[in-house]
Amino acid sequence: MRKMYGVLLVSALASGSLLADVKVPGLFSDHAVLQKSEATAVFGKADPGEKVSVSYGNASASVTAEKDGKWLVRLDLSNDDGKSKTLKISGKNTLKIKDVITGDVWLAAGQSNMQFRIENSLNSKEVIKNSANNSLRTFKVTLHGNIDASKGKCAGAWYIASPKYTKRFSAVAYHFGKKLNEVTDRNIGLIDPAWGSSSIEAWMSRDTLMNRATPAIAELAKKDIADYTSYDAKLAAYIEKYQAWMKSCGRFDSEKSSAPPADAKWISRKNIFGAIKGGGIVWFRKTVDISGRDVSNGSVYFRLGRPGVPAEFYLDGRKVGSFSLAEAVKGGYFRVSVPATEVAPGKHEMTVKVFSAEDKFSFGRAFYAGANRNNHTNWQMCYERTYAKLTPAQKKAKPAAIGEKTIIQKVPTAIWNGMMTRIVPYTLTGVIWYQGESNSRAERSIHYADHQKAFVEQLRREFGKPDLPYYSVQLAAYMKKSADASDGGHWPELRRQQELTTVLVPNTCHVNIIDCGEAGDIHPIDKKPVGERLANVALANVYGKKDVQWKSPLAVKAEKSGSQVRVFFDSVYGGLEARKQDDFYWVNRTRGIKAKLVRNSPSAQVEGFAVCGKDGKWFWADKADIDGNCVVVFSSKVADPVAVRYAWQNNPTCNLFSKSGLPASSFRFELK
Repeated sequence: MRKMYGVLLVSALASGSLLADVKVPGLFSDHAVLQKSEATAVFGKADPGEKVSVSYGNASASVTAEKDGKWLVRLDLSNDDGKSKTLKISGKNTLKIKDVITGDVWLAAGQSNMQFRIENSLNSKEVIKNSANNSLRTFKVTLHGNIDASKGKCAGAWYIASPKYTKRFSAVAYHFGKKLNEVTDRNIGLIDPAWGSSSIEAWMSRDTLMNRATPAIAELAKKDIADYTSYDAKLAAYIEKYQAWMKSCGRFDSEKSSAPPADAKWISRKNIFGAIKGGGIVWFRKTVDISGRDVSNGSVYFRLGRPGVPAEFYLDGRKVGSFSLAEAVKGGYFRVSVPATEVAPGKHEMTVKVFSAEDKFSFGRAFYAGANRNNHTNWQMCYERTYAKLTPAQKKAKPAAIGEKTIIQKVPTAIWNGMMTRIVPYTLTGVIWYQGESNSRAERSIHYADHQKAFVEQLRREFGKPDLPYYSVQLAAYMKKSADASDGGHWPELRRQQELTTVLVPNTCHVNIIDCGEAGDIHPIDKKPVGERLANVALANVYGKKDVQWKSPLAVKAEKSGSQVRVFFDSVYGGLEARKQDDFYWVNRTRGIKAKLVRNSPSAQVEGFAVCGKDGKWFWADKADIDGNCVVVFSSKVADPVAVRYAWQNNPTCNLFSKSGLPASSFRFELK
């Protein structure tokens, strides 16, 4: 046995497999941007006790790896000229990372509106065409979530702004970085781990959530983690009960048919969304024209909604994908990838088979083939088998639903553990943050300022910069407009909490984009104002540009005089103005859908003000007129107002701006 071990050892040493190569996170890769500072971090892993040397230009440093293999050096790059060089890292092996420059590095984090790419934004073709800029680069992190902190990753690649790669940039981050580069002439690096639908809790560590945030936040996080970790066991038990229930109702999901009945009676269905009569086996079909633009990474991707029931997908009569009962219960999306070599350009028939044990089902959202996102229209459907409607007794016997499984990017700690622990402690200039939609429910939004406070403190602690700038984006206008002054919705409170963070935490700021939204699209496509407003905050507060107007008008107090209310504003930059309103508002700009704008206060100069009396009923202002740095508000229906508010709806009609073009923030004041 001892002799065999010796043979294995010699073999391993010869191949180098027992020598742990010096490794670095993906951030340290070709085309990287390093922060220009006196103590720029370079870090990675090696053998315990291994000496690691790092050099870049005239700067160099050495260190011995710790017992756990981790190592970190700090380079003085404060006098670097910003030109392209090679970063050299040597231990038992040598890494040569090419075309590395120094400049200012910003973390651009959040959910889908930060993740939203340039290629999908307004005027994208023109922006991409004119985007060549070696001084503007982004690192797109490969998304990875995990509640196990030991399994973090930082994969990805750096991309240089150019007609070839700019489409990959976050649109908000691109416009932010572009303006910084133009005004300061400094190289700009943007680290982008943004992840759609993520919650702020997912970006926070367990220590922060459990020990440094408020008790209410800790309790919510504990419950969320427990629900996620116990879900699979609950799912298995539920599936067993559900299948037994189906059997008791005479309904079986083991049908072997692979094509619709030859004598099927097909029914036209203009839109595949909405409730569909189930209770059996239902087939859907549609002819789609596939071309080269539908190919991505060598495949054509078919997205078939969230059926909520078992389903199968056929292409030209061949089964190419299935969707199980477990996936349906978890609330997953039915996605199928077919190699492009198997989908010749031209017309193809898509067919979907659904088994519905219950009387109704729905495909939900996201129904398209390849690049064509309009494949939810003009389908045909037929029934292969139908069952009698469930009886009241059968409905009552059905197992209680366990709900959908929380997606990983919503689970507390998952993003921090999955990606951020491998980005820390990369040296940064600051952070821009666009998130909040996933925390907008009433029971969550009331904690958002406390969440952000704990999150900012965590970032500053982990990145080793106590005054790390943190600039966030308020939620844009969204959802159906309401003519009811009492209908506040749930987004205004989240916006208030976002603003409150700037009061609670030094060196933070939010930008107001209430004027940039779309009623029917949670992802408004005009991202340029968002990025540039963030850039203006940074230019004024980080780069010392004194002439930049970066604050939105802020209501500081309200005074009552009889039935009138006078609201006082600060940060008005030359005065307030009521911006002329268009006669329409955007419902979906991508599809060119508009709706007629009906003013709530047609006799008022400023739209968006409402007051309420002691009965708690809100009424739109008959009068809301600018008087210097104030707005005088009055409603003939409220003789003794006790509260006043502005833009306090999900999608408010409002038009108060500073003369510099920045919209006033929403607010609510109680009156004495």
